[in-house]
Amino acid sequence: MWEEPNLRQVYVPTLQSDPISLLARMALPTSPLKPYSVDNVYVYFLDRDPKLFSFILNYLRHGTDLPLSCLPSDVHLLSLLQQEAQFFCLSGYYQLLEKNIVRLSREQ
Repeated sequence: MWEEPNLRQVYVPTLQSDPISLLARMALPTSPLKPYSVDNVYVYFLDRDPKLFSFILNYLRHGTDLPLSCLPSDVHLLSLLQQEAQFFCLSGYYQLLEKNIVRLSREQ
């Protein structure tokens, strides 16, 4: 069974790997976006698709060195990931997804 990523387990350096992203800005001590406490642990609630967020985390961990094999081969899913990349201000990931969409479209 698939399990949602638990953001309590995501390290701040991972979130800050793309410094201009929304996630990096959220993790800054000066951020106006403050976490809330759940069982004495500070967490953020992100109303986003958790299945797609696992792909976002892979990108944050690997950056533009992310192997293409880690990306879905479905153009529709790649388009959904582009929307997530845009929401989180991950321009490098957006461009990587765009290249993969173009590549897959040519192969069809």
